[in-house]
Amino acid sequence: MAERGFRVNQDFVQLTQSDLPELRAYPASRALLLTKDGNPLPVDTLLRNPDLAKTYRLLARYGPSYLYDGPLGQAIVQADDHLVLTPGQSVVQLPGIMTTGDLRAYQAQVRAPTRVRYRGLDIYSMAPPSSSGSTVGEALNILSGYNLAAEPRVTALFHYLEASRLAYADRNAYVGDPRYVSVPLSGLLDPVFSAGAAGGSTIPTTILQIILNHVDFGMSLPAALAAPRVSQRNAPTSLAEPDFYNSALAAQLTSQYGEKFTLATGPILPLDNYPGDATALQVLGNNRYEAIAEPVRLYGGSALVVNPAP
Repeated sequence: MAERGFRVNQDFVQLTQSDLPELRAYPASRALLLTKDGNPLPVDTLLRNPDLAKTYRLLARYGPSYLYDGPLGQAIVQADDHLVLTPGQSVVQLPGIMTTGDLRAYQAQVRAPTRVRYRGLDIYSMAPPSSSGSTVGEALNILSGYNLAAEPRVTALFHYLEASRLAYADRNAYVGDPRYVSVPLSGLLDPVFSAGAAGGSTIPTTILQIILNHVDFGMSLPAALAAPRVSQRNAPTSLAEPDFYNSALAAQLTSQYGEKFTLATGPILPLDNYPGDATALQVLGNNRYEAIAEPVRLYGGSALVVNPAP
């Protein structure tokens, strides 16, 4: 793909637009990813990256040492610590502090996933320092105490929002990098702890809402992925997509439970301020799988398979 290129779509334009000042600050990024006058590439532009293709070939030829203890690593450190910037830019102020020793010393950490049981299913996720596994797991443990499928949808969504609020409060208080802080992971995922809490970044809430839509509300997985999203991260208001924000359910949550919502919208959707997008892979049995992508968010995704079933 780096050599042959791909056609720029509307999602790529939006991603470029959201980081336009940073891309303009670096001549190399500007030359590759922007037009000559410093604007996003038009839709359907063929974007090739021959330098990246060359890098891939060198890695294939020389192996990981070419990065961790070789010319590629040295080039990365040089680019990080001795910045080449567009004259007059004011976005980037400080050079990096990376050394070749940092690269040589790096080791990928293999961590056991988190696991909780929910409605007879095993839910696995990322362990700390990622916060997804502990946050989703704690919220699911809280929600296990409610029969969401039998509740009115507005009540079930209220329980979802409040479980998210509590789980995010604990995420903010207790979750960090276990190399430097003690993360009480077993306690956070203990069903007894979650049962005691039942009185009360968007990846966890995206995962959580898809699980509830599919497992508790009986939606097909494609429908669960496409349904309007709302994200509560221990904030005064929940971030809601327009279709949720303007729904009767949102109005009921406000009138019956006092929930408040912030509308996620705008000409350029801030990438740290929207309820997230996702892809999914469903195991259908008999060696068959269903790949699922976003139908609308970020202008739609792509979920293709190598050997489609007849």
